[in-house]
Amino acid sequence: RTREGTRENSIERNLELWREMVSGSNRGLECCLRVKMDYASDNGCLRDPTIYRCRLEPHTCTGTKYKVYPTYDFSCPIVDSVEGVTHTLRTMEYHDRDEQYYWFIEQLGLRKPYIWEYSRLNLQNTVLSKRKLTWFVDEGMVDGWDDPRFPTVRGILRRGMTVEGLRQFIAAQGSSKATVVMEWDKIWAFNRKVIDPVSPRYTAIDKADAVPFLLSGASEPFCKEVAKHPKNPDVGTKPTWCSPTVWIEQVDAVLLKEGDVVTLINWGNTVIESMTKDGDKVKSINAKLDLENKNFRDSIKLTWLGETDEAAFIPCKCIYYEHIITKPVLTKDDDFKKYVNRNSKREVDSLGDPCLASLKKGDIVQLQRKGFFICDRPHVPVSIHTSVAAPCYLIAIPDSKSAPTTTTSGAATSEKGKGRPKTEKKKVEEVKAGKGAGESGSAKVPPDSPAALELKGKIDEQGQKVRQLKGEGAEKSAVDAAVAVLLGLKAKYKDLTGEDLAGGKRPAAKEKGKEKGKEKGKEKGKEKGKESQAKKKVKVEEPAAAAAASESAADAKKSTRLGMEVKKEENFGEWYSQVIKKAEMVEYYDVSGCYILRPWSYSIWESIKAFFDSEIKKRASRDRKSG
Repeated sequence: RTREGTRENSIERNLELWREMVSGSNRGLECCLRVKMDYASDNGCLRDPTIYRCRLEPHTCTGTKYKVYPTYDFSCPIVDSVEGVTHTLRTMEYHDRDEQYYWFIEQLGLRKPYIWEYSRLNLQNTVLSKRKLTWFVDEGMVDGWDDPRFPTVRGILRRGMTVEGLRQFIAAQGSSKATVVMEWDKIWAFNRKVIDPVSPRYTAIDKADAVPFLLSGASEPFCKEVAKHPKNPDVGTKPTWCSPTVWIEQVDAVLLKEGDVVTLINWGNTVIESMTKDGDKVKSINAKLDLENKNFRDSIKLTWLGETDEAAFIPCKCIYYEHIITKPVLTKDDDFKKYVNRNSKREVDSLGDPCLASLKKGDIVQLQRKGFFICDRPHVPVSIHTSVAAPCYLIAIPDSKSAPTTTTSGAATSEKGKGRPKTEKKKVEEVKAGKGAGESGSAKVPPDSPAALELKGKIDEQGQKVRQLKGEGAEKSAVDAAVAVLLGLKAKYKDLTGEDLAGGKRPAAKEKGKEKGKEKGKEKGKEKGKESQAKKKVKVEEPAAAAAASESAADAKKSTRLGMEVKKEENFGEWYSQVIKKAEMVEYYDVSGCYILRPWSYSIWESIKAFFDSEIKKRASRDRKSG
């Protein structure tokens, strides 16, 4: 806040230095043009900011014609006003520059746009700073600015994000000034809704784990037409080759045993006759074709590829990406280089459906039981120069269940989409968990394990700390830091258990309430004291019945759709509270217990108010004025 000596330069001296800047001389490179505002202002953006700099780098459009360029802060208000911008949309980090923005508008006599502020969208497990992203590019840790792990528009489009999915996600966020740190799951959930109804279904088998499935009773290879999408006939049909030798996944083969009835999807039933194993690994399976058996309800459903000389398998590389940053939420004091995931890319060689040869760059498909993929590089037939075919490169598209798609196989599905029996599903999940642990060490632990309970305790303590800070009216920076730590612990819990930690519960309080209820029940029992032996038996059995009821209620909570922890008919108040929070109809405020209504939810509150007003007046109540 000190007065610079050059602030009192004469007009002649300033013009002399300006000409030096325009010519790009050595003296001009040492100078910059600053505007006289208020060097003693409490707002640092008003302390004589720089509006022109001398740069010798060639411009992308004008080359080396000009040597002096305006700064961003000086250009924005002029361009916005001249080009007819009515509402300038700026994130909250520019708030201190708003006064500077309007100062330029007023001094130049320009039309005044309206500044609309909104919070910056922060995403977990990544960095949004261009400086930090440049470091990844310069270090060669990514393919470039369109790397699928990057939070750039080019990056997420290359990973399979659609323009429509991105548009729906942005529209759903609304305009909020609250700081948001969002998981990637949400943005990919919108994308899944767009691509799921129109993506054709194909099959690919992991090359290293492919198991031959030899069928007796099968004729020579033949081709049949099947639907590309089980629920959308407009997607079209594709040829599927049936032959005496088909290939299946190892993860499915280990679940089979002699005598099992297996359904080859889009073909028919088979019966397992014998299996050849090497330890726990299946080498081959012999089965008998049983097409007359039309009972598909209790059979195990498998996806497969038929081997034939008429249509060779397409070599594919399925590419799976993980988060580029291992820590969910980075604080200001964290060095992001310490949390770089250096093993965030994995390629799996696969045998692809012959129909994959027709894919073009950017086409989105679903590989059955593997997920959605986007074609990054299409298949190129055998070259006359190298005698080698170029594989089809497919990038895994994350879905709403897990942002980094890492699984290579999943539970088989039935022709009606109902999946295999529950016992078989459980076996598949166990096999997948074991495989995942062997490959990446990311096996999940149950929520009641010691490690999960210890972490849950830390989350409860941190949550209490956040509530205490808000109740004491602590500074926003301190509250934000505590919230960031809490989010990090919750993300760690999810990584450990694979489940979100249910919020809003007070186990200790509930147990205390139960104890009080039991004590009151005992007192009432002592006062009455005239109950029959049969009633006593019922009373003895009540705790067990209550425990069974609580267990069934817990199971019901787990199975509730849309992530709700209670059912409407069981606890309307708690259910409604969760609805308005999960629907993002309110924002949290710094003052404990206060909420802010979002613009798109206000009409709902008006409808609720109108309903209560009408119901109250029906009961002969009238409005009253206080005074």
